[in-house]
Amino acid sequence: MRPSRERFMRLVRWGSLLGTLCLLAGPAARTQEKAAGPVNLEVAKYDRLAQEVRKQRGKVVVIDMWQVH
Repeated sequence: MRPSRERFMRLVRWGSLLGTLCLLAGPAARTQEKAAGPVNLEVAKYDRLAQEVRKQRGKVVVIDMWQVH
């Protein structure tokens, strides 16, 4: 007995949705590594900032710069 075309298309849609969810969830399911140590926040002048960034060559560096007028 063959399934109807409507039922077949419904199975294809659900299978596609399930496959997409599995592909998207794969990277999110990885465990995160723990930080090597505490995060240090400092106020620094530009010259010191440039020096510290150069020390971190090859690593990801996040710099939050803001100013209040």
